[in-house]
Amino acid sequence: MIAHDHQCSRSTELEACLRQRVLERTGGHLHDLHVEVTDDHISVRGATSSAYIKDVACRTVLELLDSTRTPRLDLNIQVEKCGS
Repeated sequence: MIAHDHQCSRSTELEACLRQRVLERTGGHLHDLHVEVTDDHISVRGATSSAYIKDVACRTVLELLDSTRTPRLDLNIQVEKCGS
């Protein structure tokens, strides 16, 4: 399930690893981040005010997963409008 990173090599650590990497790469601009990992499903949810941050988060998750064995992936990161 996991590819490119030996630090994320055990499936029991995948959830924490994904969460940590997404938070690092988005520099704190992604809020309400929730990562859930099961045997056949990965769900990543959160909110940001920037489409760029959403893209960074999505690319981060995809980079950490092995594309040949990736389970169903649900990336649900909402881009919210800033207050007036």
